[in-house]
Amino acid sequence: VDQGVEAGHEDLYVTFVSTDNFAAAKVAGEYMAEQLGEGKVIIVRGANGSAAGDDRADGFKAGIEGSGLVLANEQPGDWTVDVAMQATENMLQADPDISGIFCCSAGSALSVFLLFLFPEVSFLTTGERHVQPGLSLIHRRIQASMQY
Repeated sequence: VDQGVEAGHEDLYVTFVSTDNFAAAKVAGEYMAEQLGEGKVIIVRGANGSAAGDDRADGFKAGIEGSGLVLANEQPGDWTVDVAMQATENMLQADPDISGIFCCSAGSALSVFLLFLFPEVSFLTTGERHVQPGLSLIHRRIQASMQY
């Protein structure tokens, strides 16, 4: 489960296990800041209004706060590969000097890998949740880091 149960409904379950989306994404942001040092980064978000997606984007921002990384842009990927790929392409066309990409979902992480599969590109991407499918798509010229 990737988000909590609304307060007042605790009687609906005996045990609840969930990812702390904010904390996990903060670790990803800290890791990216440590690896890159400085530069511009973008966020491929989930769907607008999604608590899980908002927590992930906010956590990443907290992780890069005070570092040499600057958030250049963020756009929703709507949890799908196609939309996330288009959002990533739009942001990179608007500013090709991007050093890092944070993806709020597996679909957006996969879209980044597909987008950069063949060109000679060096960048760092971190993503949240279930990004293992993308690992098999990493081209040798792409530096990538996956975080759960």
